Amino acid sequence: MMKFKHLQTLLMFVLLIGVQPLISQTTVTIGSGTGTSTYNPLYYLWNYNYSQAIYLASEVNGGGWTGPGRITTIRYMARNSVSTANWRDWRVYIGNTTKTVFTSSSDWVPVASMTEVFNGQIPANVTANQWMEITLDTPFDWDGTSNLVIAVDENTPTWGTSPSWAGFSPGGNRCIYYYSDPNNPDPANPPTGTITSTIAQFQFDIDDIPGPPDPGTGGGVGCVLVCNGNITTELSTGECEKQVNYLVNFAGDCTSSTLVNQPLTLTQNVGAAPINDGLDCGFETSHMRAYSNNNPYVFRINSVEVGSWSGGLQRINVYSYPGTIGGTTLDRSQFVLLGSSANTNIPSQSKGTVTFATPIDVPANTNYIVEQVKLAGQPQYGPASSYSGQTAPCYLYTIDCGVPTVTSYAGLGFGQLHLIQTVNGELVGVPVAGLPEIVQTEGLPSGAFFPVGTTTNCFDLVRGGQVVDQCCFDVTVNPLSNPTRTLACNDHVYISTDENCQVTLNADMFLEGSRYRCWNEYQIIIDGQNMPQGVALNIPLGNHTYEIFDPVTGNRCWGTFTVEDKLPPVLDCNCVDEIVALPVTQFTGALEETDPIISRCGAFFVPQHYDVYEFEVSATGSYTFSASDQFMDTYAYIYQGSFDPLNPCANVIAQNDDTAGGLDPLITTTLTAGTTYYYVYTTYWEIGFIDTYPDPYTITITSTAGNVLALSNASEQPECQFSCYEFDVVSEETAAKLFDPRYKYKLTTPPTATDACGAVNGTFTDEVVNDGMCGPKKLLRHWTFTDAAGWTSTCTQTFTFHPIEIEDLTPPAALVTLSCGEDTSPAAVAAFKDVDSRTGGPSANNVGAFYDDYGQTPSIIELQEGHPYGYFTYPHIGWDGEDHLQKVDPSVCNIYVSYTDVN
Repeated sequence: MMKFKHLQTLLMFVLLIGVQPLISQTTVTIGSGTGTSTYNPLYYLWNYNYSQAIYLASEVNGGGWTGPGRITTIRYMARNSVSTANWRDWRVYIGNTTKTVFTSSSDWVPVASMTEVFNGQIPANVTANQWMEITLDTPFDWDGTSNLVIAVDENTPTWGTSPSWAGFSPGGNRCIYYYSDPNNPDPANPPTGTITSTIAQFQFDIDDIPGPPDPGTGGGVGCVLVCNGNITTELSTGECEKQVNYLVNFAGDCTSSTLVNQPLTLTQNVGAAPINDGLDCGFETSHMRAYSNNNPYVFRINSVEVGSWSGGLQRINVYSYPGTIGGTTLDRSQFVLLGSSANTNIPSQSKGTVTFATPIDVPANTNYIVEQVKLAGQPQYGPASSYSGQTAPCYLYTIDCGVPTVTSYAGLGFGQLHLIQTVNGELVGVPVAGLPEIVQTEGLPSGAFFPVGTTTNCFDLVRGGQVVDQCCFDVTVNPLSNPTRTLACNDHVYISTDENCQVTLNADMFLEGSRYRCWNEYQIIIDGQNMPQGVALNIPLGNHTYEIFDPVTGNRCWGTFTVEDKLPPVLDCNCVDEIVALPVTQFTGALEETDPIISRCGAFFVPQHYDVYEFEVSATGSYTFSASDQFMDTYAYIYQGSFDPLNPCANVIAQNDDTAGGLDPLITTTLTAGTTYYYVYTTYWEIGFIDTYPDPYTITITSTAGNVLALSNASEQPECQFSCYEFDVVSEETAAKLFDPRYKYKLTTPPTATDACGAVNGTFTDEVVNDGMCGPKKLLRHWTFTDAAGWTSTCTQTFTFHPIEIEDLTPPAALVTLSCGEDTSPAAVAAFKDVDSRTGGPSANNVGAFYDDYGQTPSIIELQEGHPYGYFTYPHIGWDGEDHLQKVDPSVCNIYVSYTDVN
């Protein structure tokens, strides 16, 4: 124990506990039921996660809130009771968006359009079927009409057990996510993810957005920069650089129009100010910090965050102070009380926020004192301190313990202690219209990673192209003090490969404990070879021995690790029954006499042939469609939501006749992302008036807003469509035959499966779906691909077999010359015209009139050259991969043919 008269201090390192949540006016809950969500907000079976989820404005309204509001707290419900130790480090972003769904695996909402509302650690544990609460560092103002997008970026380099969150599936792909062991995704440039229709149940507190109070006078102060003071900080365990946030703003008469309140948070602690210590005695004791409101605006204090060592009641008093601050003592007789808080309990080993029932206004250009009073009778060591450094002194006052003059900690011999205190409020009446521009001319931006040493950061305040003010400050990053000289290696580590079957190593994967220098300063030795850190390496799957070497001390430690493949095969699967969106700059085609017809909306003469293109746009904005055809006078429409050729005037949002020139249409209109549209191209005149078919055309699409995304069902592509007589060929395909290039008796293309770590084995089962006796038949081919590690990927191909008409068959030759007296039946005619192209006697594979028809396929393909002379025929692929004309048989497509001889 250190003692100074009756002052005592207790020294111990403790954990940082989260800030107590604020109380909001309305709690909105979106989603319900017993469903689960695996990937949103995060899939914590993997090291790193990034996800975005969309919640609709209508769902916010249905939860009890309408109009704009300020979101202060968010919650997710866990389905399991688990520790969050391996996935606690979260960044949360919220944004207003017009999106209703994610249209592709790369359709991320740009993080630059969102607000970072939380950057820290979530609670240490979650409890099954209870809400996990996150109090936002920065409240988010919802505009009341847009949909909400919530992004969660999880950065803890370890992984937990199989996750489960409360979820629901409201319809549409409302979530996009990415997870990985080796790769920590950058929200500013996220990799290709995966979209899903399941999102987490979500709850948040929302309140009215406070309007600006009566603005301050401004006093005619010129527009000036307000720079952060010099910052000194220290690397933490393993860090090679330090992420530093700072504030640069402007104040004064920067505009003569609208005045608003500008949020401002002040602290004189450096860094996160962990709870390390307490300084107290057994009686009522006051701890203080002195600040200067050197702004020409009232600083309205709403709350103060404080720390507590032993817990107990604290009261916050705020005083104005006309004297000089920063010295060893303060004159308490000059304190003028501006306001006080209620007595507030701050739990032990924790931080808490004391909120003022009535905010306290500190006049412009005024020094002020924020006092934390530990009341008499409360536990000792109430207000907490840290060792993390400070930018101004803190003070103590206690008559009962012999400190009747407000004296700095340093003046009492405790200069290593720094009172934990953060003041939250807003500057009142700050002008914002015509805001100047702050331009950084030197240094690194706030939030960047600063190297060891001193980095000078300089800024210009620019108005009307002129520099009206400048400021600079230093960020000093010191190396980790007193780093450990011993090494502690994990006995065994599991490392997952990336999509290229490579691993990226860092020393922190192998070392346990704390107080390590920059990870890059240690050497990693794998199976006797030095390995670089932070570089993708080709290390074989399986078990390996590693060694960590400290070149500074010469110490070593070792262990083993397993490289494992946890990624399933990557599939490229055609003929999948799903809508795909592909960017296009043109629609091309030809109007044909076989096209469907429409009674064109507004036309005097009908009907017309038409083509239709379904599409969306990637971003809201203006788009132009300019048509050009070869022969005819044409017309175009754009429909929104749906297109019904039987009701052609419904849902039309734009149409045109001749603006493109050459009697062709040009449409320019504003389109909204996430909405389905239909471009319908038709002739101006009715069928039969001017007919020149086919009429090829091109629709050229231009926009500065985004891309047109053509929508189509992959299973409706030509390679997925067959005639009914081809069903036997497709149904008799096997995986071995499909992947064997030597085998030619096949009609479909199998999916492509790749896995960078080794071979993939593919199998399938077929399911047949009939659409009545006369409708098309579908074959659903369910593929499963398994890699060497046992991970599987699946997809389903859909093949459609269409009925045929008599017109699809080839009739027999119109004229056949036979020898006199020959039989004229179809069989006889075919036999007469058959060609003897094989030798040998009859056998199972050598049958027919001349023994040249063979049965080397499960369904015999006859090589009978006489069929086209005696029968209706259709083409059928043979063992050689070529088409051979086959006679119509009742077993094929239910086609029945008879004949009658006429003399």
